[in-house]
Order: sequence, then C-alpha cells, then structure tokens
Amino acid sequence: MNQKIFFLFSVVSYFSYCQCVAPIITNFECGMPTQNILGNGITSISNLYQTGINNSINIGQYTDDGTNGWDNLMFDYSTEIDLSSYPYLSFKLYSPSSIQVMVKLEGGTAVEKWSDFSSINTWEEFNYDFSDAVSNGNTKVVLFFNAGVQTGTTNDVYYIDDIKWSSTLSIENSRKIYELTSYPNPVYDIIRVESMININSFVIYDIQGKNLISKKNINKKSVEIDISMLNSGTYFLKNILEKEIKTLKIIKR
Repeated sequence: MNQKIFFLFSVVSYFSYCQCVAPIITNFECGMPTQNILGNGITSISNLYQTGINNSINIGQYTDDGTNGWDNLMFDYSTEIDLSSYPYLSFKLYSPSSIQVMVKLEGGTAVEKWSDFSSINTWEEFNYDFSDAVSNGNTKVVLFFNAGVQTGTTNDVYYIDDIKWSSTLSIENSRKIYELTSYPNPVYDIIRVESMININSFVIYDIQGKNLISKKNINKKSVEIDISMLNSGTYFLKNILEKEIKTLKIIKR
C-alpha cells in the first residue's frame, strides 16, 4: 500500500484548526483528523450537496483508482484500536454510482465487513459492527470503495463525511447492520450471506425473474452459495428471514 500521506486541508474551508477529538476520526470541520490518513487522495471541500441527512459545511472528496479493485483509504493508529468502548464505525457517503464499501481492520487478526450497495446521488450513513474484533489487536482501519471492481476510471470520486466510532447504535442503525450482509460482491464463485437472525431459505434469479438457484430449510445465520456455474452478469438474491424478506443485488464476474 502506498504509505505516502495525501490528506490535504483547505484553509479557507475550515472554521477551526483544532484537532478532531476521539472517537471522531474526522468530520472535516476540525482542523486535523485524530489519526494519520494514508493511501490515495482525500481533500476537504465545501459541501456541494447539503441535502438529506448531511447539511455539514465541509466534506471530504476522495479520489479512488477504479482500475485497482483494492485501492484504499487508510487510517493508521500505530497502536491497537480500542474497540471495547467504541466498536461501531460509521460514516456518511455520497456516491455517483451504486457501490459497496468494504471496511477492513488490519495490523492484528484482520477482519472485514461489507456494506450493502449504496444509493446513487444521495447522502446515506453506513454502519459497521466490529464488536467481534475487540481483542484482535488491529491498528489500521482500511476503506475500500467499490471493493474488488476494476472497471472504473483512475479518478473515481466519492464524497464522505463524519467518520467516527460509536459506543451504541440507534434502533434504526441497529436494524440496518443486523439485517443481512453478503460478500464478496462482485463475486467469482462463492458468496457468503450472514444475518443476525436465521435465514430460512433463499432464491437467486436473473433480471428476467427466472429462478436459478434455491435452497430451503436452512435455519442458520450464515450460508455459502456457489454461483460459479452462472454466467457473468447481474442477479438478485432473495433471502427469506424469520420476520421479513430482503433482496440483494449480486454482480457475477
């Protein structure tokens, strides 16, 4: 990974020059983040999209190499991250395309979490539960935008704000992160689906609605699905949980 710091601050866009205070990593209003930021370029700019859940004055503009599926934005703590008090990571994202953001803790026993696909051209909050990694000894937080995808440009731009750790989640955010996750996505062969409640059954179907793969009576909180026999393209994975049905989009490479 490129270890050169590219974090640039625009003097005119900041109200204060004090350092952010943990558990906030950065909100682009305080003058300096609490941790070193490594990797590709991120710049503080005025908020171009003061709508919805984000009316902040300043935001971060992140430029990602979309031809490198593992280009990333890294926060280096240089010491073990204390997850015992603040195990939940969140940030706001504004993306011009529907992407997944994979967050990985590194430096100890690594653990990664995948988001659902983002909405397009609207602010939304992403939440990641790392309460299962409290004693892993990790020292770095790494964000992969459009993880694993290499079909973008060398200058894919995303907007990010309010990157922070939290001790608790609201009921709404708890529901979001505990419903269902799937990874990797895009996928070549095996996709793993995880939920905090039992998955009873699933069906994978194509854009014409034709059922291709299905399984019943699973009654587990995780399942691995082999889709290696499918052609490259877009598919939908309908999961029947204990109390609801949730459908995810799958990109098969």
